[in-house]
Amino acid sequence: MTRLHDVRVGRVLVMTLHQAIGEELPTRDDFYEHWLGPDRWRDHGLGLAPMAAVLGFLRTEGDGYGRVMARAGQLAGQWAWDARPAWRRRLVVRLPKRLRRRVVARWLARQVAETCPQTRATVRVSQRECAITIAGSVFCGSREVPVEPLCGFYAAMGVALFARAQVPVSGRMETCRAGTDKVNERSGDDKGARCTGRITGS
Repeated sequence: MTRLHDVRVGRVLVMTLHQAIGEELPTRDDFYEHWLGPDRWRDHGLGLAPMAAVLGFLRTEGDGYGRVMARAGQLAGQWAWDARPAWRRRLVVRLPKRLRRRVVARWLARQVAETCPQTRATVRVSQRECAITIAGSVFCGSREVPVEPLCGFYAAMGVALFARAQVPVSGRMETCRAGTDKVNERSGDDKGARCTGRITGS
């Protein structure tokens, strides 16, 4: 059984948030450096508690939250594509678009899962649309039901990943588990709602 204080979020998530805050909220960069600076996560990764603190403070930044999530997700998608071997990227781009969408959808599900050990994603492809369902989102721990989904990071990551594969798409999260989730605080098991979104394109 994994205890919450043992869970560490993925380095790519920490690094992309750090860079996105520097770009979108430069005057606040020093404040968030306390949690996201490399010295805090280099050896053992970043724990859920400091990540929850970062996300909680970001939610008070007005529209800055959405901008940071969008940019961080974009960076994560681009890095995920670039991390693949060059031969594999060339092969995927040469595939028919229908097969290309399926390959990239599998990569997207894998990348979402790497944001946090508790996070799981299912991506279903049908014609020109991908439906994504996420359990255990690290972004959606707010007790209040948000006006807009808090997990836009995932949609932005998907859009960027598909774009790298030369499949123009748009994406958005439609439902968010924030404010509706039921989580066992001892085990961290997700017993509640899921986050869902759609990625559509040509």
